[in-house]
Amino acid sequence: MGVIAASAGTLAAVVAKDAKVSEFRQQWIDALRNDVSEYCSLSVGLYNENMRARAALGAGMSLTPTSSELVMKLNTLGYRIRLRLDMQKPESRVLVEALDELVEHASHTKQMFHEVNACVLTVLNRTAVILDKAWKKVRRGETRFRWAFWILIFILGGSISLAVVRWIALHLYPLSLCADLLR
Repeated sequence: MGVIAASAGTLAAVVAKDAKVSEFRQQWIDALRNDVSEYCSLSVGLYNENMRARAALGAGMSLTPTSSELVMKLNTLGYRIRLRLDMQKPESRVLVEALDELVEHASHTKQMFHEVNACVLTVLNRTAVILDKAWKKVRRGETRFRWAFWILIFILGGSISLAVVRWIALHLYPLSLCADLLR
C-alpha cells in the first residue's frame, strides 16, 4: 500500500508541475504574439510616417520627427522578441531575419506599401510556425512529464494488480500452499 500511496503522491506532483510549466509556456506564447503584432504595427506606422515626412518635405513643409520614437520602440520590441527565441532553432533564426527585413522595408520610402505588407505577412507566418510548435507542447504536455506520468501509471497499475492478486490468493484461493508463498 505504501507504493500505491507514494505513486499517487508523485503522480499528483508531476501533474501539478506539468500544469505550471504549461502555464508559463502559455504566458510565453501570449507575450510573443503581443510583441510581434506590435512590432508589425509599428513597422507599418514607421513606413507611413516616413512617407508623410517625404510628402511634407516635397511640399516645403516641416514635420516634427516622430520616426525616432518609432525606431526606439521597434528596437525595444525587436530585442524583447529576440530574447524570447531560441536562436539554436532554425525557425527562430528565420523569424529574426523576417523581422529585420520588415524594418528595413519600413525604413525606406522607396518601397511600395504592398512590399511592406508582404513583409508583415511573412513575419506573421513565421511567427505562426513557432507558436504552433509551442501550442502543441502545451496540449501534449512536456515530454519528460508525459514519460513520468506513464511510468507512474505503470507502477501504480502494477502495485494495484499485485495487491489484488495477493488478496485473491489469501481470501479466495483455498490452497494453503499458494497463501504461504504470497505471505
